[in-house]
Amino acid sequence: MPLPYLSSFLDPHRSEYYATLQGVRESGDLEPWLSFFFGAVESQATDASRRAQHLIAVREEFLQAAFTTRSRLPLLVEQIMKNPLVTARSVERGPGITNQGARDLIRNALRMRWLTHRGTGRNGAEHWVAHRVLDILETPMGRHR
Repeated sequence: MPLPYLSSFLDPHRSEYYATLQGVRESGDLEPWLSFFFGAVESQATDASRRAQHLIAVREEFLQAAFTTRSRLPLLVEQIMKNPLVTARSVERGPGITNQGARDLIRNALRMRWLTHRGTGRNGAEHWVAHRVLDILETPMGRHR
């Protein structure tokens, strides 16, 4: 479910936000602030919808490829769509997946270029990231392809 994230709109428009808010405080003129705020909501709702569409497209692409294999890759697809940062232990939490099974799934996802190695954490656990998913989530507003 896409959720509008107003802070990412308000931060770059901070001066306009404060100016319209000050107008409400000083003169009780609510209309400019409401217009600004509803514009922010509309902008963020549009952005959230676009992000959701991109995520769905990536998910469908990954699932289509996953279903051509004889593995449990569809489970990994669902996981990386929820959290694009994974470890063997996080993959292992899937239903009926052993540690070796998790490592095999990660290896398959690396071959398919869904995941890239991100490094090793403080506890020695290796981390991988699904950059296509993460990029959709982190790309600044309005810059989606």
